[in-house]
Amino acid sequence: MQTHSEQNQEVTTPLYLNGSTPSKSTDASLCDSLQCYMVLNRTEKAAISSICFIAGPVTFLENILVLLVIASSTTLRRRPSYLFISSLALADTFASCFFTFAFLDFHVYNQRDGPNIYLFKLGGVTMAFTGSVGSLLLTALDRYLCIYKPSNYKVQNQV
Repeated sequence: MQTHSEQNQEVTTPLYLNGSTPSKSTDASLCDSLQCYMVLNRTEKAAISSICFIAGPVTFLENILVLLVIASSTTLRRRPSYLFISSLALADTFASCFFTFAFLDFHVYNQRDGPNIYLFKLGGVTMAFTGSVGSLLLTALDRYLCIYKPSNYKVQNQV
């Protein structure tokens, strides 16, 4: 007959993908080497890598196209809405590059970088997505002002 503490220990013992359970000495070293975050099996790696290899470059090219269209038209460059949209496109360009590279490098290719490179990749992804959300917020604010105060908005944009 098992005691209550033995039953609780069985329930809370983690199980890794290879079916093993960690020992007290290897559990800390496993997470220190970031091995505990590599959770994809072979099929998932193939599916996610194919999605990333298709969606990453397509997203990059779409955002570059938006930037080129806005940069080539002088009338679009003068409007603040398109300035915010170009800021969003630039941030999304960086986000697609950083995220695709960092995600594939870590989860698919199991690349283990040093702490400085890892933090640079993580900071790049965080910076790009923060810039993207900030640009989206400015675009939403611009659209709000355009809809709810159209007379003030048009006067300010024609100056």
